[in-house]
Amino acid sequence: MKLKFKSKQNSASIMLRSFILMITVIILISSIATVLAVGHQLLESSRSNSTRIIRSLKKSDIDGNDDWKNWRINNTLDTSTSYVHVNNMRADASIKNYYSPGTKKIIRN
Repeated sequence: MKLKFKSKQNSASIMLRSFILMITVIILISSIATVLAVGHQLLESSRSNSTRIIRSLKKSDIDGNDDWKNWRINNTLDTSTSYVHVNNMRADASIKNYYSPGTKKIIRN
C-alpha cells in the first residue's frame, strides 16, 4: 500500500513564497546598485585626485631632493592612499627618480 502525501497550496502559502521572493529580489537589486554606485564614485574620485596630482607636478619645478620634499609637504596628497613616482628627465639632474613614501614597495610587487 502506497501513501501519497499531497501538500496543500493555499493562498496564504502562495502569498508568503511570493513575498519572500519579492523581498529577496529587491535586496539583491539594491545591493548590486549600491556596489556599482560606490565603485563608480571611487573610480571618479581616484581619477580626479590623479589629475590634480599630475597638474600640480607639472606646475612644480623640482630641481633636487629639497624641492621634492617641499612639494610632498605642501600638496594635498594623502600619502596613505596615493603613491607617486616621478621620473626626472632633465639631463643635469643628480637624482632621476623621486618616490612618495611606500611607492618603492608597491612598484616592486
